[in-house]
Amino acid sequence: EACRLLAEEGAYTLLGLNGDEEEYTLKALQEWVRGLNLPAPEEVPYMCDTWGFEYSHYDEMPPDLAEGFQKGPVHIAYNSKAGADPSTGSDAAAPPAAHIMVYPASDRGVVFTPILEGFFTQYGDLPLNLFDESMDGVEPEEGAWRLEPDQDLAMRQHAALGNPMAAMQLQKRRDAEQKRRDEEQKRRDAEAADKRESNE
Repeated sequence: EACRLLAEEGAYTLLGLNGDEEEYTLKALQEWVRGLNLPAPEEVPYMCDTWGFEYSHYDEMPPDLAEGFQKGPVHIAYNSKAGADPSTGSDAAAPPAAHIMVYPASDRGVVFTPILEGFFTQYGDLPLNLFDESMDGVEPEEGAWRLEPDQDLAMRQHAALGNPMAAMQLQKRRDAEQKRRDEEQKRRDAEAADKRESNE
């Protein structure tokens, strides 16, 4: 009930759901959205959060990425108001959005973030099955707090939820990483060329 009241009071709500596999985590998203009386997204596309690419089906993505989704774990990022009207700045009619991503960490549960006027509040990890009506009267599962080190993980999640500052910082990191890879490849190419010359 406390979650419902906070969601009603908030300007919009962010959810981050971390589950062992896709089907169960999508089911949990539906239950949470319904339980909080939030708008449901029309679709939940797959996202490669490293490069920001979206996919509708497994056969559209690289095999290793498809395998990651099939094996799990996964993360679903949901925003009840994903964007403002570019001409007016109003988010009154902003649609909900969600993406599903491969999740390289061991925590499980839901991070609930109602955006309340004047301050930032975040609660988690809450049970994935908190709003599962079939579990009424049953103790909800507990979320795990174990996190694997990944400096970009939170940044990718916030960017997927529509945070422009997170998206900008993430792009800077991607550009820097691509530059590092390009320089490393140039070094390797130069070493290979020198080795061929010495063998000749």
